[in-house]
This record gives sequence, C-alpha cells and structure tokens, in this order.
Amino acid sequence: MKKITNQVAYKCEVCGRIYDEEEKAHKCEDSHVLQLPMAKMIDTDLPGTYPQFITMKFFDGKLLIYRILE
Repeated sequence: MKKITNQVAYKCEVCGRIYDEEEKAHKCEDSHVLQLPMAKMIDTDLPGTYPQFITMKFFDGKLLIYRILE
C-alpha cells in the first residue's frame, strides 16, 4: 500500500515564492514595494524605440536605474 502524505505550503501573493512557514511568506509579502514608482525614460536612440535606461524613484525615496538588456 502506498503512503499518502499531506504537505502545507505558503505562497507569497506578490512574487509567488513558496515557503514552508506562514510567517516567512508574510515577511516576503511585506518586503515588496507595492505602490508603483515614478519613472522617467532617458537615453532613447530614436523616436519610437525602447529606452536604453529608465530611472525609477520609489515612494520610500529609493532611486534605481534600470538598463535594457539586448
């Protein structure tokens, strides 16, 4: 006879990561910035193309610059 096991997992509703403890899943959810940041596109090559860089200022004051990967 095969053994049947029951396993409980907890999922972060923001990023989808799976945890074995509920507290860890809640901590992960709380670590995400949920509000959309203010973004500014810079350094475009030609009109109508994607920007090479995007600067994003989050509501907590953090400023990040993202670069396109080709």
